[in-house]
Amino acid sequence: MASNGFLTVVFATTEWNGEPKNREPHKHAQVCWVDADAIPRDFVDTTSSALHRYLDGGPALSLDGWR
Repeated sequence: MASNGFLTVVFATTEWNGEPKNREPHKHAQVCWVDADAIPRDFVDTTSSALHRYLDGGPALSLDGWR
């Protein structure tokens, strides 16, 4: 099996302050805070899937694509 996978980690918070900074502009077009009901449609598929699983009370770990 090729080792070209990646890990998606989703962090959730109920309080924050300040503005996020895009420390990897060569990898990310934009970094910003959004409400859970305002997730952009063109969000990265794997990150969107992980985030929606969390919001739906789903598993803390998903092995999608690792089988």
